[in-house]
Amino acid sequence: MKQHIAHITALVLLLTMLLALTGCGDKKDTASDTGAGAKATTQVTGVNDILANGGTQSTTHVPSEEERAKAAKAAKNTAEGVDVDLTKLSGVMVYSQVFDMVSNPASYKGKTIRMEGNYGEYLDDETGNLYRACVIPDATACCEQGIEFVLKDDSNADEDLVEGLPCAVQGTFDTYYEGQVQYCTLRNAVLV
Repeated sequence: MKQHIAHITALVLLLTMLLALTGCGDKKDTASDTGAGAKATTQVTGVNDILANGGTQSTTHVPSEEERAKAAKAAKNTAEGVDVDLTKLSGVMVYSQVFDMVSNPASYKGKTIRMEGNYGEYLDDETGNLYRACVIPDATACCEQGIEFVLKDDSNADEDLVEGLPCAVQGTFDTYYEGQVQYCTLRNAVLV
């Protein structure tokens, strides 16, 4: 586990330096309220963030409160049985909504989320765990944000999911910890 975190940390540092050289934007830390009894971290992240920029966390664009409020309002106009439907939002709006989900995960826990973006995956060589994510670029395609997902039935995943190609998933928003880092995920996800 420590080697896994050290490996990811090294990737994050290396790619953060590369991101700084490309001028994609300023990275700002966000504080998260992780709920009673949980340790708060200065940056809620997940494998989706690491996948989104090839190893760097992708919260370089920090949406304004106005963008986040508009995205939240728009996302509530949802399909039946879906609490937050990101498929109906524009690029800026969906990016703002996902940013809010990652920044304030307690507000979304247990809600059914529908989203579409590009498929990304990461195979941890040490543990053998495969992490899947739906990655959404911002409106300028400069920065990306995404959510990890765990398929309810992954029997056809190899046929249906191709890294870098569009995917659409729906699942129940949840969080988990690996070490002291909190990750966001969609559990019992299905491809839609």
